[in-house]
Amino acid sequence: MDFYSKIGTSRGQKVFHILSRLMPRWLAYGIINLATPRLAKDRTNPTIQAIRSNQAVVRNLASDDPALDPIILKVLRNAAYCHFDLFKAMAYGPKAIAKAGVMDQTFLDGITAGVARGKGLIIAGAHMSSFDMLLFTLSQRNINAQVLSYRDPEEGYQFQNELRIKYGLDLTPVSVKALRKAIHRLREGGIVGTGVDRPGLGGESLMLFGKEAVLPNGHARLAVQTGAAIMAGVVRKERDKKYHAYGSPLFEPPQTGDDQRDSHEMAQAVLSWIEERIREKPEEWMMFYPVWDEDN
Repeated sequence: MDFYSKIGTSRGQKVFHILSRLMPRWLAYGIINLATPRLAKDRTNPTIQAIRSNQAVVRNLASDDPALDPIILKVLRNAAYCHFDLFKAMAYGPKAIAKAGVMDQTFLDGITAGVARGKGLIIAGAHMSSFDMLLFTLSQRNINAQVLSYRDPEEGYQFQNELRIKYGLDLTPVSVKALRKAIHRLREGGIVGTGVDRPGLGGESLMLFGKEAVLPNGHARLAVQTGAAIMAGVVRKERDKKYHAYGSPLFEPPQTGDDQRDSHEMAQAVLSWIEERIREKPEEWMMFYPVWDEDN
């Protein structure tokens, strides 16, 4: 089993979490830099295949283009850096998390405006840079949100979910009960968050980088059903080595009376904004599942 597959398991995540407490950043980054090149060249690895396929579409390249080789290495290294930085901040407690995660004014303004509407706010996140840093930063800033997570998480995600709950997130795997809770929270003017760019979870066909992909649309259906607004959000690692959360303008739910069409248009608008953010820093898009059907 290779380095990245190991840290993707629950046990590997726990070991990496412990090591992050003990290692200085320069040493951890050095080890990551030494460990990742071999994996990046393994085209039989499903993770590498997915990264290659996704980055090829984003950059309008053929999947066998050698120009993708250094890009895959960057994506792997960025993902490992993000894990280390998150676990390091967690080791030092809430203040370190709040310091490592910075909310841009666009994000703060979106939350303020969304809550002020009184109809609830849905934060639609993308897997850019450290998605978890955004979630933990929300929690440490006393911004209470119900986070809709994936049903039946894979092994590595189980440990991440344990940490999310430990650090105060109201984490609810998607179910009828969780959706009812989300609807109630939104109608009470509260906040619900979820990821919207991972394939394989159902949804509908949407356009991303000029190609159709089946991606989640539950956030848009919730918005149309409850009247909540949606703010898309991404996290990027900036030159100050901190993780900055950026928010979109609010997406207001259409009210044409055609709920299916309205939710589709809303989901597409949110995804189009996320597409532009991925285009700006594609090497920070941590999507390790193939988004597009190769035959599409």
